[in-house]
Amino acid sequence: MDALAKVAQEKGVDSAHTEILSGTFDTLEYCIPTDCPDGSKALQYGEGRTAKGPVNLIRGSVTLGRRNGEPFIHCVTRHGSTRRVRCGQATSSSPTR
Repeated sequence: MDALAKVAQEKGVDSAHTEILSGTFDTLEYCIPTDCPDGSKALQYGEGRTAKGPVNLIRGSVTLGRRNGEPFIHCVTRHGSTRRVRCGQATSSSPTR
C-alpha cells in the first residue's frame, strides 16, 4: 500500500480508486468490521489481526485520499492461504511479489 501511495504522490494524484487483482504477501495486517457498542455508527474497525504468509491476495479495492489533511488509504481485500479465505480491511502489508 505504501508503494501505491508513493506513486500517487509522485504523479500528483490527490485521490483515486483502483483494483488489485493478485499478489502474495509475507504477512498481511488487517481488521474486520464489528458492531459499534454505543450505537453511534453502524460499524467500527475491529481488533487488528495478522495473517502469516504466504498470504495470497485474491482481490482488493483501494481508495486513496486525504483525511484530516494527511494521505489516507482504505483497502478492502479478499485474501487467503491454503487454510482459509478471509475478507477484511488491510492495514499494512509486506509484499513478496
